[in-house]
Amino acid sequence: MMQPQLKSKHVWRRGTPRSVKAAQGTMQDVSLLQQGEAKGHGIWIDDASLVSGLVALEGGNLPAHITHTGAGTEDRMLMQVGYFTEFYIDEEKLKAKQFTALDSFRDDEPERYNRLFDLATEMPDAFGLSLVFEANIVFVMEDGAEVPIQDYTGEGAVRETPSVRFVSIQSADFVDAPAANKDGLFSKPHNPESAMSEPTETNTAETAKDEEALIEVAAAE
Repeated sequence: MMQPQLKSKHVWRRGTPRSVKAAQGTMQDVSLLQQGEAKGHGIWIDDASLVSGLVALEGGNLPAHITHTGAGTEDRMLMQVGYFTEFYIDEEKLKAKQFTALDSFRDDEPERYNRLFDLATEMPDAFGLSLVFEANIVFVMEDGAEVPIQDYTGEGAVRETPSVRFVSIQSADFVDAPAANKDGLFSKPHNPESAMSEPTETNTAETAKDEEALIEVAAAE
């Protein structure tokens, strides 16, 4: 299987200092995905996972919700609370340069809005983001080849856990127990002006086409 090719330049870069600005409704340099095992989901996030996620997100904005309520079962357009923009890879993480809350979220649900930004400022390690996405699941072989999960014979892979190759990403939702970003909302000590991530995955491999899994990923820097 061919690796996704990046069209953009300068997508590998260091993040700037984190900041959460409740008055402006923004959080900067939040982590959507971190390399390593998505605990409890039986899948692995590697370098190619991050690149495929970046390719899937290139050129657009990513909707944000609070919790996965209704994901995959109903239209969540009117549940959106904000969106993420400007995606890049920083070390072992896929990040968004900024989260921007919708004005309607602040005006219509001030208590939830304030709680979200208070948590991001005071308890950034207590929650994170989870992606809702579609992906192919593959085993990475010792020679670098990638074998779809349904074709794997049980021998020759670099690890026992298959890896994720994103096809599309529909949203990043704030959740309280992210599984695939072990560093939490931020990977370094936060300051009071600071920001977060998790994914769900629908396995598009033929044998698991309708299976939907959630990969919870804490925001990290």
